[in-house]
Amino acid sequence: VRSRRQRQMCIRDRVLRVLAADRPVISADPPGQPGLSGDVRPKGDRMAAYGAWFDELLPKITDGPVLVLGHSLGAAMLLDSTPSDRVAGLLLVDPAGLAAAGTGGDLMRAALPWMIGPRDSKSARLLNVLHGHDHRIEASDPMARWWTLVATHCRYALTPPTLTLECLRPWHDTPTVVATGSEDVLFSPARLHGPAPVSYTHLTLPTTPYV
Repeated sequence: VRSRRQRQMCIRDRVLRVLAADRPVISADPPGQPGLSGDVRPKGDRMAAYGAWFDELLPKITDGPVLVLGHSLGAAMLLDSTPSDRVAGLLLVDPAGLAAAGTGGDLMRAALPWMIGPRDSKSARLLNVLHGHDHRIEASDPMARWWTLVATHCRYALTPPTLTLECLRPWHDTPTVVATGSEDVLFSPARLHGPAPVSYTHLTLPTTPYV
């Protein structure tokens, strides 16, 4: 299971416990992301560096074949790595790298103040924009506090640019599922459906926001 970004580190243990109930699970924490690994972020071409990092990591943790899950930035890292017979398939959840992220007015009005002067109230406002219509949180919510800590102590990494066909083409023969929420404001089903290769299987999770 590939690592995520600021929100996902907060809920990682709960998700891993569910996944590990009936299968072995390994969670890889990329260096330079909000988590428990190294604090040095790759310089230059981040995605190429992270792809090389995963190429080096994979044979150290499994003889394969395994199903590899990448969320958001983690999905882009996977797609910029080298296909291997150790990878039986990819599950890309809210994947960056296939299309530019949504940057609507509501999102920018919530995200910029959070980045400039993080407070729990600003974190809650941003989370509510990302969560969709039916899920609201208050500034006292632990998730809002976590996002405030991340914005205070970590340098936010922007969503990477769209990957080139040269990155995507080598994965053509690997079974791949692209999953996103029907209310995802960053990577909506419509935004992802066009750029993803036709060999990918698309899965839309009903009423699910960006998670």
